[in-house]
Amino acid sequence: PQIVDTEKQERLVRESDLDWVIVQPVNLTDAHKPGAALASITGERLSLTVSRQQVAAYISEAIRRAAAVRCTVALSAA
Repeated sequence: PQIVDTEKQERLVRESDLDWVIVQPVNLTDAHKPGAALASITGERLSLTVSRQQVAAYISEAIRRAAAVRCTVALSAA
């Protein structure tokens, strides 16, 4: 059910006229990881984890810069 709901939610977002970014982090950790996460619109990843801190930093920067609008972004720790 969760995957079906996620697919439905993403479809609704993609079909909207809004400016959107879908952020798909790999496995989240509470660990402190210095530096920015790798943000990839092609699905590339450097590791199987990313910190919640890195995800929050990416989202806040993406909002300020209007980065990756209408894209899905994979995030992993660099």
